[in-house]
Amino acid sequence: MLNDSTIPANIRTAIRNKEIMVGMTKEQVIASWGEPCWMCYGMRRSSSGDTWEYNPGGITSLGIGAGTYLYFDNNDVLRYWNGR
Repeated sequence: MLNDSTIPANIRTAIRNKEIMVGMTKEQVIASWGEPCWMCYGMRRSSSGDTWEYNPGGITSLGIGAGTYLYFDNNDVLRYWNGR
């Protein structure tokens, strides 16, 4: 994916640095951060877009749903995430 010239340079750089940015597709987010937590509390599908949860530590002392939530539009493009 990093050698794909159709991907903008700033997104290739983000993937290389294990970062995410608004405008990434789901595939680009997976290339950067890996698969989300499919069994986590925060995973949702809806007609307006999906929500993915990344919680590398699993359930923490902060409780279920203490991970990072990514919000995609209905075109599977990252629009924002919690804390951003």
